[in-house]
Amino acid sequence: MQQPSPPDAAPRPPAPELEVDAGDAIRLILQFLRENRLFGAMRALQEESQVSLNAVDSAAAFADDVAHGRWDRVLQQTKALECSAAAMMDLYEL
Repeated sequence: MQQPSPPDAAPRPPAPELEVDAGDAIRLILQFLRENRLFGAMRALQEESQVSLNAVDSAAAFADDVAHGRWDRVLQQTKALECSAAAMMDLYEL
């Protein structure tokens, strides 16, 4: 527990400010919304902010699905990703 400063002590300098990129803050909120299954709010925030989370739930599980040809799972996970049209066409052609 922190001891209170004596009344004659010099004031402490203010803590340095932390600068956070707005896109990073939005991605953090998007991750929270996804983890709490608030998909409608997540879609709305992505549309209004033009920022997407662009992540899968588990990179290891995603890689395993690709390696074992479970394309139904791969395509389900890539729906929310912002991929180039060429990359999406390649996925659907596999």
